[in-house]
Amino acid sequence: MKNKTKSDEKVDCSGLCCSLPLVEARYKLDKMNVGETLEVIATCESADEDMKVLARFEQFELIKNWKENEKFHFIIKKVQ
Repeated sequence: MKNKTKSDEKVDCSGLCCSLPLVEARYKLDKMNVGETLEVIATCESADEDMKVLARFEQFELIKNWKENEKFHFIIKKVQ
């Protein structure tokens, strides 16, 4: 798969909606070390904007995002 990017951790939030992918991602990222990356998988349309907000306000970097088989994928790096 051309969009596949290796990450240190993964959280699958398929089926969760209305900010729950954001909450799950933040919880996992808080436990990770600076420099590590997390792949978040979600089916909720709002996850796209939620992950952008997380990266903008919480000092995480959104490295890559794509949609594959009706699922949204996000690679987020903990930078601080």
